[in-house]
Amino acid sequence: MTTNRAEPQGVREIHEIRERLYEERKSWTEEQRRDHVERVGAELAKTLGLRVVPHQAPRAIRKLG
Repeated sequence: MTTNRAEPQGVREIHEIRERLYEERKSWTEEQRRDHVERVGAELAKTLGLRVVPHQAPRAIRKLG
């Protein structure tokens, strides 16, 4: 990673964290990503006192007439 000296320390740390997370997660399958998002979302909802409404896939639209 190239570092710009004019960049504040906090911004540099954020870049390093994002790069590390990218390296950890780049080989995840779609299922692993979905599970992670669902788990983190449920934890956040619990923290904020929200309820989680399960998503249902849309049904196929039937043409009338």
